[in-house]
Amino acid sequence: MFEESDLLALDRIPAVREWHSVPPKATPIALQAMEIAASILEDPAPGLGDIKRRLRRSLAEHPGHPERALLAHLMETSARVNQEGGEGPP
Repeated sequence: MFEESDLLALDRIPAVREWHSVPPKATPIALQAMEIAASILEDPAPGLGDIKRRLRRSLAEHPGHPERALLAHLMETSARVNQEGGEGPP
C-alpha cells in the first residue's frame, strides 16, 4: 500500500519520532493525521502549551492510531470552545 520510502520520510519530522512510531501499514488518513499533529507540535507560536499537552495526551491514549487521537483532540477542543461561548483560545 505504501512505499517504504513514504514511511521513512516521516522520520524527518521530529515531532513524529518523539510522540509516535509509524505503524507498519499506516493508512493514508493515519499518515495525514500524523502530519497534522506534527505541525501542531512543532508550531513555535506562543500560547499553544495547553493545546500541545492535550494533543500529546490524546496521542498517548491512542497508540498506533493517530487519526483517532487527532479526532479525540479536536472533539475535546471543540467542547472547550463551545463551553466558553466560542471566544478565546481553546
